[in-house]
Amino acid sequence: MSSGNMKTCTRLFLFMVHVQLLVNPVHCLLEENEIKNSNDPPVFVRRNNSRRCRPTPPDIYGPYYEPRTKRLTQYCTGDRDSYHNHTLTVHGHVYADDCRTGIPNTKIEVWQADVDGRYHWTDCRGYIMTDRNGYYEFTTVNPGRYTIDRAHRDTRPRHIHYKVHGGREFMGVVTQMYFRGDPFLGNDDPCRICSSERNELITRPSLYCRKGVCMKTVKFDIVLERKPRGRESPTEMFNVIKV
Repeated sequence: MSSGNMKTCTRLFLFMVHVQLLVNPVHCLLEENEIKNSNDPPVFVRRNNSRRCRPTPPDIYGPYYEPRTKRLTQYCTGDRDSYHNHTLTVHGHVYADDCRTGIPNTKIEVWQADVDGRYHWTDCRGYIMTDRNGYYEFTTVNPGRYTIDRAHRDTRPRHIHYKVHGGREFMGVVTQMYFRGDPFLGNDDPCRICSSERNELITRPSLYCRKGVCMKTVKFDIVLERKPRGRESPTEMFNVIKV
């Protein structure tokens, strides 16, 4: 991060201490041009010392999807106290199948658990739209882990659900975003049909703290597969792991 951006983050964190975050969202991110011109965007997969572009892997819907949600830029606002030291800012691009061309005006549905690992039907869910460059950004809280068995032993890794709409030209994708360093990724994920082993879905959080107030940021880019010719239609098609 440049020194100018670091100064901006410092000012904003001082501001966050005195003003409620839910009313004044914090944006301490790289400038968009810096993000677009990154030399090593995470959407590329390294193999045999070369880079190749491929679509973002799908994942399951899970049992908590709700199609009727509001357009938001802040999530999990039901518990104002949870934002203190649990703030997470997520940003990235939705790219075409070249991993470089941003797709504008793309609808991204987001849903997640709160910091205690609980899902809500009216909180921690909504949708955002990409801008003219395919860029998106939202502020939320770090999702909590939760167990999926009655004995409370099988713990799912922290994750955020995505449903990205592709429209007429691209396939949409239903997927999940995970966090590097979580001990329940991959083979330790009790959801055997989930995709938490896929590197393309695992983000690298960056932590920034100022006077006891901390915020994590993660970059999560999404690549959509182009629809086969002759299959363009108003009805969207999604890549999703079927349960």
